[in-house]
Amino acid sequence: MSVANDHIRAYQDALHEFEQCLAEFERLRRDLQRATVALIQGWQYVSITGINAQFPQYVCDSEWHRSIRATEWPSAEDLASVLLSAHDAHRRALKAWESIPSDDRASLPQPPRR
Repeated sequence: MSVANDHIRAYQDALHEFEQCLAEFERLRRDLQRATVALIQGWQYVSITGINAQFPQYVCDSEWHRSIRATEWPSAEDLASVLLSAHDAHRRALKAWESIPSDDRASLPQPPRR
């Protein structure tokens, strides 16, 4: 395998990892947004499941009841991990891109913008 092919492979691997990080971040963002919207629309009708807590029955019986699953709530560590991984993959993609001869870049997608 040529050095150019090694750089192309490194670039493609970093792009793939970056895309996976973005997909995971989007999943975490959606989970946070769903919970946030439920709390903003009516915290008094929100219960949290998957933890050791008993919410009043009138909350759960309400027609406006919304539940947040604790297992879907990302931690700060979860968010930091995916964001740091995305930054690292982006940095590696840019570094690999710069190592690819310009003639070989024409057939590759451009590196993503921040």
